[in-house]
Amino acid sequence: MKKFVVAMIVLAAMLTVIAGPGTGALFTDASTGSGNAFSTDTLAPPTAPSATLGSDGETVTLTWTATASTWATSYDLYYGTTSGSYPTFVKNIAGRTTVTTTDVPASGSAAHYALQARFQNWASLFSTPDVTVKPLDHFIVKASDGTSNIANQTAGTSFTVKATAQAADNSTVTVFTGNVTLASNLGAITCSPSCTQAAVAGVATFNVTYAAAVTATSLTATGGSPNAKTGTSNTFDVASASVPSLYFSDSTTMETLPDTGSFTITPAASATLMSSPAATTATSVKTVQSGTTGWTLNLVLKNNTPNAANAKANVTIWWQNGSCTPGAIPATQILAQATGTGAIAIAKPGSNDKYGETFTIPSVGSVSRTMVSGDVVCLNIEVLSNSQDAVTIYTNTASLTGVTGLISGIIGPMTFN
Repeated sequence: MKKFVVAMIVLAAMLTVIAGPGTGALFTDASTGSGNAFSTDTLAPPTAPSATLGSDGETVTLTWTATASTWATSYDLYYGTTSGSYPTFVKNIAGRTTVTTTDVPASGSAAHYALQARFQNWASLFSTPDVTVKPLDHFIVKASDGTSNIANQTAGTSFTVKATAQAADNSTVTVFTGNVTLASNLGAITCSPSCTQAAVAGVATFNVTYAAAVTATSLTATGGSPNAKTGTSNTFDVASASVPSLYFSDSTTMETLPDTGSFTITPAASATLMSSPAATTATSVKTVQSGTTGWTLNLVLKNNTPNAANAKANVTIWWQNGSCTPGAIPATQILAQATGTGAIAIAKPGSNDKYGETFTIPSVGSVSRTMVSGDVVCLNIEVLSNSQDAVTIYTNTASLTGVTGLISGIIGPMTFN
């Protein structure tokens, strides 16, 4: 009987392990022994991640503690808009010992970040905990309290506007200290001290003045870097400036000026200076000044010599303590003056009906007076000797030329108590 001995000679042994997609690795070993030994390791994620929003409202600085896996070579940064979900790859950061980077999130929504350690095509789990920042998304432009809509305004009068940096959830981005520029969408504005202001704790404050009346305007704030963000206020109207005026309250004839006649108005006399035509008591003037555009003189007149030549008259407006006394008035008291070749020409109406005229009396020098007890604003009208007309000046009398309600008065750069 034959016996067959089957001998199995192990010449070599080979083991192949294929990992899943994205983490593939090939292990091989050869041995003539009866056993093989394998060792395993886990790629550890970075730890203690943190994210800080910069003063520009958009740049995020991230830091972390390096992975404990000394054989890791880099990190991958991921981003998402909800916690625990990071679908957007941001960038790879080379070097295991590199533990900081920056990013500007593409969306204004809350930014959630996580990192993975890398070795070749292996990746660790995501870092924990989730780190979140709320970058600048927009501005709100409101009244001085920062929350109310801007009310209707008056041209020439300053008002306060606040532009607040906000995230997508309307929370204030308090770390934002960048510049904010304010612009009007309709109508010219000036800002004090400037229409570009640095935000303080996310809020930029402006003192705004419209130059002229405008309807349905709004203000837009722009700021943030590197991607500028904006915000626009509610619409509002800007009314014409209510120019402080001095009106003569006497409702009868003030004075008839014959050729070479002179008439001076004193507030303490019967023609009391008023803050408005409807005022029943005199309002004191606080400050008067020469200004830059002169004063306006409104006169209700009666031409006593129809079809005669126009009357020419010198006009002087000045301040004085006590009764108005024309003559040698100190230059430091003259607010406006039209004399000599600049004398006003009082045109004839073609009849002896009363009518209204407006004259600009140019400013003289640079005069400013804060009124004290006893101060008055004076007006002197002097008909020149070459005039051939007599003119009567009225006060509280409406024009008969269609401009009803015109009352004799002077309008200039002044403020009232």
